[in-house]
Amino acid sequence: MQCDVIHNFLNTADALNQEGKRPKDYGTGDVLYYAETRMLDAVYRNPRVNAVQLSRQMGITRGAVTQMSNRLEKKGYIDRFRREGNNKVKYYRLTELGQAVKARHDDYHKAANRKICEYIKSLGSQEVEIIIDFLKVIKDLPISEFECSEHCHSKKE
Repeated sequence: MQCDVIHNFLNTADALNQEGKRPKDYGTGDVLYYAETRMLDAVYRNPRVNAVQLSRQMGITRGAVTQMSNRLEKKGYIDRFRREGNNKVKYYRLTELGQAVKARHDDYHKAANRKICEYIKSLGSQEVEIIIDFLKVIKDLPISEFECSEHCHSKKE
């Protein structure tokens, strides 16, 4: 049974990882990768942000910000502009299309989160505590697929 728990956890972690790598169309006909939706979110939360600020916030290089912003600008999701009196620094803001995609992306995640919340609400408080404890225990462990051994079987089996 313990091996089943670990196996299912690893499958879930892998599915979440794969989900982040799969580009999605949010109703515009364009596919966006996770990093692009993250950039839209960062620009949304910080209107009039520049490349240096985006680089720090997102934990990526300025070159990566430039490449991604070029793609997003071509697709019509962000605008670059300069502030009056400062022609050197470029700033970013979402276009109307970018705001619409951001809203659809948020809705996509809210729907998934609602399903998770509904499930958790159906559990008893003791079951929820067990899940929380399990997640805390495994959070920082280097878990990987392995051959099930006698250490993993309970005496009840």
